[in-house]
Amino acid sequence: MICTLKSATLAAALTLAAFAPVAQAEPLLPPISTVEVQYLDSVSAAEGQRVLGKPELAHRVDDKINFFATDMNCALYAANPAAYPDVEPRVRLAAMGVDVVHRFPRGVRDRALGPLMVGDAARFAVPYKGATYAFAERATMLAFKANPEKYMLPVGGYCLGAMSADRVTPGMLLEATLYYVAEKEIWAAFGSPNGPAAWAELTSAERIARFNAAVANHLRRMGGAPAVGRIALAN
Repeated sequence: MICTLKSATLAAALTLAAFAPVAQAEPLLPPISTVEVQYLDSVSAAEGQRVLGKPELAHRVDDKINFFATDMNCALYAANPAAYPDVEPRVRLAAMGVDVVHRFPRGVRDRALGPLMVGDAARFAVPYKGATYAFAERATMLAFKANPEKYMLPVGGYCLGAMSADRVTPGMLLEATLYYVAEKEIWAAFGSPNGPAAWAELTSAERIARFNAAVANHLRRMGGAPAVGRIALAN
C-alpha cells in the first residue's frame, strides 16, 4: 500500500510538471549597444534637399537615431516624426554612428574629448564583438583596429544609469550625455542629459556602487553572472 501511494504521488507530480508553464529564458543582450542610424536630414529631404545631418543635433527614439542639419529641423521631426520618413535605409552601428577615435582621441580613460564626426560606414567600418563601428577616415579606423579596447565605454556603451537599474537603453556620445566617472577613471554614456546630471549629485560611494551594479547587470544579461538588485535613480 505504501509503495502504491508513492507511485501515485510520483505520477501526479510528473503530470503537474508536464503541464506547468515553462519560464522563458531572458534573451541574451549583445555585448555592445547599437542603434539604427539615419545620417541624412529627413526634414531637409522633405523639402527636396539631400543634406547630411550633424551628430550633435541627434534625436533618438528607442534604438533609432536621426541626425539633423539645424535645431529647427530636429524640433520639427521630434514634434511629428511620421511626417518625415527615412531618406535611405538605416544602418545599425555602435557609438551612434560616430567616429569613436575622434571622439576619444586618447581613449575613454582620458578626460580629453574630441569632436563628434560622422562615420563613413560604407568605406571605413570595423566589426567588433558583434557590432559595427564606423569611422570618418582610414587613419582612425586603423587606430581602432590596433587597440579597440582603448575606445570601449563601460557596459558596452549602453546607458550606465539604466544598466545600474537593470534596464537597457542605448547610450549617446553627446556632450550632455557623457559623464567622466572619476572613481573609475573612464567616460560613460547615458541615454539623456538627465543621467550625467543625476550622477554628478551622487556621493563617490554611491557612484561606485551604481557603476559596479551596472557592470554586473551587463555581464549577467550577456549570460555571464547572477542578477544584481535594482537600484533607483537610473537615467
